[in-house]
Amino acid sequence: ALTAYPAGPVFDEAKTHRVGIEIRTNSGGFLPENIPADNAPFDFVPTGGAPIFTRLIVDSDTCNACHDNLEMHGEARFDVEYCVQCHNPSSIDGDTGNTVDMKRLVHNIDAGRPDYQIIGFGGRLHEWSGVVWPQDLRNCQTCHEEDDANTPQASNWRLVPNRAACGTCHYDDGDDLNGKHDFAIEAGLHPLNLAFGDDTQCVDCHGPDGTVTNAEGRLVQIAVAHEILEKTAGEAFSYNILTVIGTGQGELPVITFSVTDPTNGDAAYDIHVDTPFTTCAGGASRLAVNVAWSTTDFANIGSGNLPGVPISMNPLAACGGASVNNGNGTFTVTSPTAIPAAAVGTASIAIEGHPAVDVDNNGSFERIAVTNAVFYSPITDATAVPRRTVVDIQKCDDCHNQLSLHGNNRTDKPEVCVTCHNPMMTDVNQRGADPCLSDLGADDTTIDFKHMIHGIHASGEIGKPFDVCGFRNSVHSFDFIYPGRLNNCEGCHLAGTYYPVDAAEVFGTTFDANDPATLTDDVVVSPNAAVCSACHIEPLDILHMELNGGDFSATKAADGSLVSSEIESCVVCHGPGRTTDVKVVHEVGTFEFN
Repeated sequence: ALTAYPAGPVFDEAKTHRVGIEIRTNSGGFLPENIPADNAPFDFVPTGGAPIFTRLIVDSDTCNACHDNLEMHGEARFDVEYCVQCHNPSSIDGDTGNTVDMKRLVHNIDAGRPDYQIIGFGGRLHEWSGVVWPQDLRNCQTCHEEDDANTPQASNWRLVPNRAACGTCHYDDGDDLNGKHDFAIEAGLHPLNLAFGDDTQCVDCHGPDGTVTNAEGRLVQIAVAHEILEKTAGEAFSYNILTVIGTGQGELPVITFSVTDPTNGDAAYDIHVDTPFTTCAGGASRLAVNVAWSTTDFANIGSGNLPGVPISMNPLAACGGASVNNGNGTFTVTSPTAIPAAAVGTASIAIEGHPAVDVDNNGSFERIAVTNAVFYSPITDATAVPRRTVVDIQKCDDCHNQLSLHGNNRTDKPEVCVTCHNPMMTDVNQRGADPCLSDLGADDTTIDFKHMIHGIHASGEIGKPFDVCGFRNSVHSFDFIYPGRLNNCEGCHLAGTYYPVDAAEVFGTTFDANDPATLTDDVVVSPNAAVCSACHIEPLDILHMELNGGDFSATKAADGSLVSSEIESCVVCHGPGRTTDVKVVHEVGTFEFN
């Protein structure tokens, strides 16, 4: 039986209407693919005059921060304001009966609801159970940007609560079937068994003036309930590296630093006494001052740890570490290991870790992510030379909001990530025990940043999961579809930072460490081949790299440098302005509206 469609609104010529345009530029076959075109939505009132009502809640630019150029239905529909002309409260999927109203459709998809399915063009089933929203779902303002002048009604997420929108996340699995997510408060599913006549009553408790509290004593106002307390707590901490001396060859680095509260006039914490830094049980409080070298390409040989691992110092006296309290809100640590006599270039000094805060006063302390600090100090360089900057953390956070990993230790600083995720490093040290050993085997995986990040983000598209062993032999398997266009390098990279590098200036990437303590028995891939082979995995791709100097069976010298009889010539064809310029063949920057 055909699904009965709900009755739509009655035409009223005095109300605001919208018109839009769509065009498919490949009709007739003159172009190999569609060119993005603005749908040019235009609001008007048939009886004349300016529109008296607007409902501009989400901007296409916000969607495209993750999706690059969000298009649907054969690359003809690009603009959110155009999409809602069809995806309105009266629209359903005639095959399943599920709503395709924009607010419910998008929330269901981005939340990866396993029971939400629709039948599309040609009878094709669409389901999104594998979608993982790459940040906390409570971050409504990732899409609903109240500070965007183009979306004056973006605050509806907290000012206009309703069952249709809220019910896509807040629903009962046992009573809501077929993905409809009707927030069935009439059936007694709402806390306190409250009965409702319509959505207008939601604002009484959940609106900005609501005074009702939950069992924990927090207001159930939407903005309050969606606040991520851990992130708010993080705003009260700042890591500050003040001075660094003794980074010359053979010297012991001495670092003076502070941790301050930007929400309280930058008042300094006493990391020897204050609770956020003395709650040691379970590793709740952690702070580390790390020294790595060189910024040309990190290897950290001679750090006193295995090759690739930086010097790391724990300054928290209460948690087994040591530092000097200078009596003025600053603290000093001295490296137990000297900068090696063979080290050259510039050293990177970083502070990472997490204070401990009981964010909801329940007696349990949470690890609070704090943006890491980084400082550069010369070893043999006349002045410090910072690590090259190739990615923009803001682009990462467009999708991730706050990028924090390894137990909230390393946060929002790629410059710190690469000090460990360098060309010397694989996950070999985590491969020796279960569950990793039994699930992934003994063969290690590189965790060099340039290969690892590409491998993770390309995993679903190329059909090759990126599997890696982590802390305490934990298994991490990445297999997902990147939401943007995988060939758009500038989705993450700064302009022009994705071209082939000079293989003589950076290290080759270790893919098989063999003996972790010895570099000379590593199996190494030359630098450009290591990057490109993360996405281009077909046999012909690999052969092309090998024919042009890519080496997949190179080795390392004791200083970490590449040992190879080949010379990568990638830049000859793929460099700027060359016949197959990376930017051109990847179509970087061609995704904006025309």
